[in-house]
Amino acid sequence: MIRLINIDKKNYLSIINLNPGKENKEYIDDISECILKHLFYRKSVIKGIYLNETPIGFVMIDNKYNNKWIGQFMIDQKYQRKGYGKIALKLIIRYIEKKYFSSKIYLSTNNNLAERLYLKFGFIKLEDNFSDIYKSQTGEDVFVLNLKDMNYHDAKNLGLDSVLEI
Repeated sequence: MIRLINIDKKNYLSIINLNPGKENKEYIDDISECILKHLFYRKSVIKGIYLNETPIGFVMIDNKYNNKWIGQFMIDQKYQRKGYGKIALKLIIRYIEKKYFSSKIYLSTNNNLAERLYLKFGFIKLEDNFSDIYKSQTGEDVFVLNLKDMNYHDAKNLGLDSVLEI
């Protein structure tokens, strides 16, 4: 079962030792820096992504521009290309929707492989002034998932009926 687990003093070492792999390292911020930002600024939520009792990934949910953003999302290289990233993303979307009553979820990336995953989930690449400015500052495209336009309320449509432990 895939779960989102709080990161604390008991599990942080196993989380910071996760490895996104050589081809993904440039797209992911250092996890230990993300944890420190969370501890110092408290503007984000950090969770370990677990397969049963094994940490396999990391997610950081930010509050930027008065919206919820998936700031960081990674699956350890040993668990990539096995469907765990898709299940985890479904769970993250559901978590944000239920915990924060969000109708939209934003993220940014310049990773083409990740972009394809996000587009499959219904994220739309923004092409407006905000996204142009954001890209000029970060080099990343901005994507939004409008939950009101999608049927993300039905766990069976998401395949979440078997992974709803948060």
